[in-house]
Amino acid sequence: MLRIRGVFLCLFCIISFLCSGFASVNIPVVKGDLSAGQAITSANWGWGSISEKKLTRFIILDPLQLSGMLSRYIKRSGDPFYRGDVTIPDVIHNQDKLTLTVRTGRVQVSVPVIALKNGALGCTIRVLNPATQKILDAVIIDSRNVEVLFN
Repeated sequence: MLRIRGVFLCLFCIISFLCSGFASVNIPVVKGDLSAGQAITSANWGWGSISEKKLTRFIILDPLQLSGMLSRYIKRSGDPFYRGDVTIPDVIHNQDKLTLTVRTGRVQVSVPVIALKNGALGCTIRVLNPATQKILDAVIIDSRNVEVLFN
């Protein structure tokens, strides 16, 4: 009798799940309003829920992915965060004076350059070597250093 009761209870759970729809998933949502270009902090988001049926691969599920990011668009309270809604802040801006490092084997050469574009960590930007007037592609290492991508 116990075994039959357990099977009946399990069938009841499955039927009630199918009748009620999909389960809900907790996701980070906007808390208050966000303006475009505003930094996202722990005060800007809270937990909300969304139907599993409406869940897409573009919705951010992990709030750690929001840390240190900027909002690209105006977002209203309760809106979910989509991957395209956030961007990495720029650490280098147009006309910043930087140090370009070129490494080949044991030899390392550093020269001053000028940024020609804005960029975030790890991005590739164009830089101008004022001594030779050559434009090079470089990867951003930090807010004042870039490394040559192509020799």
